[in-house]
Amino acid sequence: MSIIVLDFDGTITQNDTIDVLGKFACSRNGGAVIWNDIVKAYFADHKSHVATYQPEPALRKTLDQELAFLESLRPVELASAERVVHAALFRDLTDSDFERFGREAFGNGLRGDRELGGGGVSSPSPPEVTPAVTLRSGFRAFVDEVASRKDSSLGLVSVNWSQSFIEGVLGGEGEDRGGRFIKRVNRITSPTGLIEGPAELAGATLVTAQDKLDALRELLSQDQADGQKQKRQTCVYIGDSTTDLACLMEASIGIVMADNEDSKLLQTLARLGYDVPHVSAWKAPAQLAWARDFDEILQSKIIDPVRDMP
Repeated sequence: MSIIVLDFDGTITQNDTIDVLGKFACSRNGGAVIWNDIVKAYFADHKSHVATYQPEPALRKTLDQELAFLESLRPVELASAERVVHAALFRDLTDSDFERFGREAFGNGLRGDRELGGGGVSSPSPPEVTPAVTLRSGFRAFVDEVASRKDSSLGLVSVNWSQSFIEGVLGGEGEDRGGRFIKRVNRITSPTGLIEGPAELAGATLVTAQDKLDALRELLSQDQADGQKQKRQTCVYIGDSTTDLACLMEASIGIVMADNEDSKLLQTLARLGYDVPHVSAWKAPAQLAWARDFDEILQSKIIDPVRDMP
């Protein structure tokens, strides 16, 4: 048995979607200036932390050192989430609101100057308008291929704030591909607008690489508990950012999603001494590879050997 687990932002999607989610909240509850202030404060905190953290990047040569640095970012991430809650940007927004926006953001794009039903979400956009959320090439075929295998299942682990938004994006084409995933994602509670983690992890908010690793391990244990015990379970993990580092190294095969070989995550892995070939050059038993999209993953056959791993 095998499970293929994906990150969402920058992996399934072409780009990060947190800014899209924040702007949606502003379009419903006002506060565009507040959102911009929240973003600026986050980047200022992050920059300051990186500048003062020791050892500096060039001196971090081991996986443990890098994971310790990533975990040290927890206060920065939590402070940003607290600013969002304090600003009440998501107050009174429901799961249905976020799911509907996910569908509209994928299908039509977000245009703040035209409201739909008083909600601040765009009217259907003409075909030439780029959607606010774009999926990486080949995602539909990838999900359909994995779902067709009797010996494989799909998982999704993300530090995105809203599982409902993700489900809306994945269902944006009218097909329930999102329903094929076992998910461990944060959610925004209504009416409070608080950000909470998955119930399976006692509601702890997912913000760091270690949180994602904990979620992955819990997901794998749950999948096995559901009757997948006839063979030792193998796992493929696909992610694009350093927040995915621990999960990539935990998996039987870790695939880095990147627009090119100069991505921050690939540079980090190179600094730590890991060889990460393109999926077209991958050969078993190598653990890591990288790809630009899901088309390249399918063409490479890298996900096929997990069926035969011991």
